[in-house]
Amino acid sequence: MLDDHHQKSALGIVVAFAALGGIAVLLRLWSRRLTRTAPTSDDYLIVLGYWNFANQIIYNPALSIVKVSILLFLHRLNSQSRVVRYLIWVSLATVITLCLAVLFVDIFQCTPVAYVYDMSIPGGKCIDQGAFYVSTAALNLTTDLMVLSIPIIITARLQMPVRRKIAVCVILCLGGVATAIGVWRIIILAQGFIAKIETPDPTYSIGFCSSAIEVNIAVVTACGPSLKAISTRYLPKVLGSSRRGTRTGYGTGTGTGSRGRKFPISNLFTKSGTQHKSLHSSVAGYEMADPLGGPKFNVDEDFEMAKYGRKVKTPSLELSDEDKGIVKTTDITVGYSVEPADRNPGTDKPWASCPANSAEDVPAAVEIAHVAFEQYRKVLPRQRAKWLLKWHDLTLAARDDLAQIVTHETGKPLAEAYGEIDYSLGFLWFFSGECERIQGTVSQAAAPNRRLFTVKAPIGVAAALTPWNFPVAMVLRKAGAALAAGCTMVVKPSPETPISSLVLAVLASRAGFPSGCLNILTTDLDNTPVLSETLIKHPLIKKVSFTGSTRVGKLVASHCAQGLKKVTLELGGNCPFIVFDDANLDQAIEQLMALKWRHAGQACITANRIYVQAGIFDRFAALLKERTAALVVGHGTAPNTTMGPLTTPRSIDKATAQIEDARRLGADVLLGGNALTSQPGYFFEPTILSGMTEEMLISKEESFAPIAALYRFETEDQAVKLANDTSMGLASYAFTKNIDRMWRLLENLEAGMIGMNTGRCLRYPFRIIPLNDFAGNQSAAESPFGGIKESGYGKESGKDVAVNEYLVTKTGTLTLEGHF
Repeated sequence: MLDDHHQKSALGIVVAFAALGGIAVLLRLWSRRLTRTAPTSDDYLIVLGYWNFANQIIYNPALSIVKVSILLFLHRLNSQSRVVRYLIWVSLATVITLCLAVLFVDIFQCTPVAYVYDMSIPGGKCIDQGAFYVSTAALNLTTDLMVLSIPIIITARLQMPVRRKIAVCVILCLGGVATAIGVWRIIILAQGFIAKIETPDPTYSIGFCSSAIEVNIAVVTACGPSLKAISTRYLPKVLGSSRRGTRTGYGTGTGTGSRGRKFPISNLFTKSGTQHKSLHSSVAGYEMADPLGGPKFNVDEDFEMAKYGRKVKTPSLELSDEDKGIVKTTDITVGYSVEPADRNPGTDKPWASCPANSAEDVPAAVEIAHVAFEQYRKVLPRQRAKWLLKWHDLTLAARDDLAQIVTHETGKPLAEAYGEIDYSLGFLWFFSGECERIQGTVSQAAAPNRRLFTVKAPIGVAAALTPWNFPVAMVLRKAGAALAAGCTMVVKPSPETPISSLVLAVLASRAGFPSGCLNILTTDLDNTPVLSETLIKHPLIKKVSFTGSTRVGKLVASHCAQGLKKVTLELGGNCPFIVFDDANLDQAIEQLMALKWRHAGQACITANRIYVQAGIFDRFAALLKERTAALVVGHGTAPNTTMGPLTTPRSIDKATAQIEDARRLGADVLLGGNALTSQPGYFFEPTILSGMTEEMLISKEESFAPIAALYRFETEDQAVKLANDTSMGLASYAFTKNIDRMWRLLENLEAGMIGMNTGRCLRYPFRIIPLNDFAGNQSAAESPFGGIKESGYGKESGKDVAVNEYLVTKTGTLTLEGHF
């Protein structure tokens, strides 16, 4: 027996460590509150395990429950690794079996059973307590080592910043302390057993001293990953940056939302009052997963259409836990959920949220892509083609769901969302064929005993920075070419449209692309500049593809110049649309209607400056006004909508400023001219301006809004001069029946793409896209896409062009001996 002093010390240890475990559990639950995430099974188990110990009910079941909680967390985190999954299930079976066996022995260790608590019963007897305690402790130590070994295996495979690896090691050390305490406990028990002490477990009989230390350190270890949310918010220097208005994510994001009427994308969207499983938030959890946290993207339950007073039909694309985890955000990110996050332009309400990664998350994403590249570059072209075709088929099958997502993200009408998906699928179809068309050359050398040849090789890890106006097309056009070439890619989608990119990546994973080949790095507007710069400048990034404004494109080019990186820039348009007096007016009007009002004018190749020859100007303006007045502006999912909202409120401010400037300088407003404020959302009237001059803002900059600016011209030379009077040169359009004039325009207009009596109608292998679902002939997969001047350089799409952007040419020289 111990004296009173030692008993008080033991009691102090029990109370202190019990309080430590309790604080850890409370912080774990607080973290769930910060992330607006309901507790999961491992949360309930850790609370139950702590409650059992704190109330001193049963020591061994409490410790077993804590271990089960840890194992369940590790399973959610890393369920795709066969080795790890096997170890987890073996450990779970061992822990549960041991717990049940000890409970059974505890209950039936004495005969009769009542002798356990009443030793006055004549003839009663019990098993050897010393042997029981020592064997139980030894088995318990075995399970400790099993539980500790699994995160060690995971950590060894991690691709993450050193600071996070250190944090993981600290947590593992805590688990090691619990194991060490278990060893100390066995020694005490063994000594008592050998010495034949009547009560051989002093730690058990005197206040659970070592048991208190062991169990509560295990509790703290199990709660460690959840404390990531709190540390990043209140201790930004320790594990991550703190950002105003952010909510940190936790775990791998498999829980359900518990506040703000949010619920995870795994239970996404309501339809006729019924929840449909879709877009599972735990789309990763592969072998490189980060145990410190993962993404959370939730969706607002209350999707109300601004005008129609009924629930919006919403997606039901099912994404299961079995997905391979090509969406590497779960593997590498802290997992911030931004509030408000992704807003529906048609309602001005948040409808989803995604991780707001920072620049600190870039290295892990790039390193994962680089590790994947070392293996993917060796994959045979035919296999890459098969995966691209499978990706095509899966995306086509998910067409309805994906269109709904695009409409909610961008605001464009469903018909346009379907059109975007249809022409985007052409990229996967076309690039699958390009996989096996990558060829080198053989040249005749000047020396007779020499042979010269070239081979093409994938350049390495590529980075893609995509805009919000065509989120599906931009990802498939860039990623399709990169994957066909044998490169891996890190995609940084626009903060306004991240969900569609994540869905496409999951479908790519299902198609068979190895983990890490396509990585989606979501972020918010505040983090975009620094994250993008860090991504571009990373030494493992060998190729950059950017689509966006000319201003940002120049910054991207300067960043790439520092590392002499290969870069493709698809920048602003300010495209002219020229109509001569011999043109087919009905044809020109039809083409312009599809081109100008598509996505409310938010396309880089849309008609910005409309030049009409004087002889037909008034008639053309009247026809355009008549057709435009028939447009129905509304939410993209409404059946009669023909033009949706602008995607961002910034676009409304810019359009208003341009119209006010034109009015001030003498322009006439033939139609529209105002933002629609009678309903929520970012709606703007289709606007036609006449009497435009070159000093107006619209003449100098891209409007990216539903504004048709009409200019009058007299001669062909004047039209060409006006059309070329811009710093940009993406696309130009001309309508005339004079073939000689058309050829002159092709040669004289300063643009990378020229539409001649056309501005739409793309043939796709399985269908012809309807006229009102204009996809743009310039955007066809078989046609090189890109501009000149300040509209960028490099080409996307097209035979021997797009894939070549992701290849390097190596020259080989061979000298033959004795051949000549």
